[in-house]
Amino acid sequence: MGAIDAVTSHWGGLENKIITVPEWVDPDTGKALEIHVKPPTLKEKQALLTKTEGVGLLEGLAETLCLVALNATGGKMFDADDKMKMIRGGHPDIIGRVAAEAVNAFHIPDPGGVLRENPMLMSAVRLAANRGISIAEALETSLPEAALFEAYYALVPGDRPEDAGGEA
Repeated sequence: MGAIDAVTSHWGGLENKIITVPEWVDPDTGKALEIHVKPPTLKEKQALLTKTEGVGLLEGLAETLCLVALNATGGKMFDADDKMKMIRGGHPDIIGRVAAEAVNAFHIPDPGGVLRENPMLMSAVRLAANRGISIAEALETSLPEAALFEAYYALVPGDRPEDAGGEA
């Protein structure tokens, strides 16, 4: 098996994902609308970027749904006429949420990326570990207090709870 076979077999082995939109009721079933999304190829991603470049945010979100949303049989769920109807009468927050979920359905996360890209979140996680509290509690800590803990543990690293055998 060549390297390209490894690349293409991985992509080809991915299954469609289903996005359930509880706010949108399917008129045929009376249940929450289910949008099917298939793994995009590089060419399809490029087409999406090209079609949404230079358009307004709402139009870009509606265009995204028209390009990626599929019905259960794999056919396009929305067309160009639907795009205009979405822009004029769809809830922008729901359209935005669904479009974002569709675009990110096959995103492979970098486990540490979120922390590397967000120093405040990194500090909250460190503070939670050092004080033996939840991350939610650490996020509620005032910025000056969190900064003082960060400074203290930088100056006295052996004073962390885990250094004394305590729980982090």
